Amino acid sequence: MKSLRYKFRGKRIDNGEWVYGYYCYGARAYDGHIQHEILQTNVAGCYGREVDPETVSQYAGLKDGEGKALDWYDGDILEKENGCLAEIVFENGCFMGRWIGRQDLLFYFNQQKQRPEWFRKIGNRSLRKRGLI
Repeated sequence: MKSLRYKFRGKRIDNGEWVYGYYCYGARAYDGHIQHEILQTNVAGCYGREVDPETVSQYAGLKDGEGKALDWYDGDILEKENGCLAEIVFENGCFMGRWIGRQDLLFYFNQQKQRPEWFRKIGNRSLRKRGLI
């Protein structure tokens, strides 16, 4: 049986760098501060990096037509070849695309109608919220 692996990313509070790993959050025992962390592992063990919760997103696990994994996460903004923009969202139990400006229109990435190869990643939800996309 294959076990599921969940991968997240978030921007570090201290230096703004993206970190990748497992996501967890909770209150610190000594002051009650809610801390959001991405846990990373290496040969020395496991360590956490505090991240901005607004930047945390889950890996979508989508693949292109040749089966190559795409580095796309929930909240990433994609541009289609024709200039239309879409956001990766988790809806109805799976990762889908939502056309920006048409919140009611969702689509699946598949090999017939919306092929992943027709899109390129141009940013993420946090850039869009700040008006940079």
